[in-house]
Amino acid sequence: MKNLIIIIVSFVVLTSISYSKDEKIIKESLKNIENIYKKHNSISYSVFYKLKSMRTTDVDMIKAKVEMIRETNDQQFSSIFWYNLSDSVEKYYDGKMIYSINHKSKTITTFDAFEGEIDGIIQDLDGDVIRVPFATPQMITGLIDETNKLSYNISKSNPSLSEIVVRYPNENNFQDVEMQITFNNSTFELIKIFSKFSYKGELQTNEWNISQIIYDKISKENLIKKFGKYKNKYKIVMFEKN
Repeated sequence: MKNLIIIIVSFVVLTSISYSKDEKIIKESLKNIENIYKKHNSISYSVFYKLKSMRTTDVDMIKAKVEMIRETNDQQFSSIFWYNLSDSVEKYYDGKMIYSINHKSKTITTFDAFEGEIDGIIQDLDGDVIRVPFATPQMITGLIDETNKLSYNISKSNPSLSEIVVRYPNENNFQDVEMQITFNNSTFELIKIFSKFSYKGELQTNEWNISQIIYDKISKENLIKKFGKYKNKYKIVMFEKN
């Protein structure tokens, strides 16, 4: 009995030490990821986005190049951004208006974001390509919450990468809500975000694969100049909500 007690106590101590070590690594890693973003004003990246929606087994995939400037006072997206898609569509948000540029039809559809016309981003699948936490980096350490369960692993496929898994509590009909972020051990750059949840038994997954990250190479002036190449050549179409 004495030996059994010693074994149990030893196991509890070792488990506590392991948990404390992982907890420290998680907190330090999330803080480092947040700080990497905070010290830069702009970012450009390539993203390969995948979505499996509920009630289907199909996976939608989008490749895009994103340029983003953080604007903390912006009430819609906390940023100004431009992204181009592989299907000849580009979208630009200048802090007031959203412009959907279609090179095939040579038209520009305008959305007045100041008046809440943000459907051109939030209602379209491609709008998810901007959903990386650069614009609001405080969301990263915000994952540390007493209601969330966090775990840490070295990537099995690549030991230079680490993974933090966040498991959220079940709420109402949302079950098994989970997010996994993968980052470089040396630079603390996020290279992958994967999330999933079940709603009334239907599974949805979202995945962002991020690459070609460059900081502080774009400005508002760059984006204005780029938009100037099209605004006087293409037909302007005002967005009309059905």
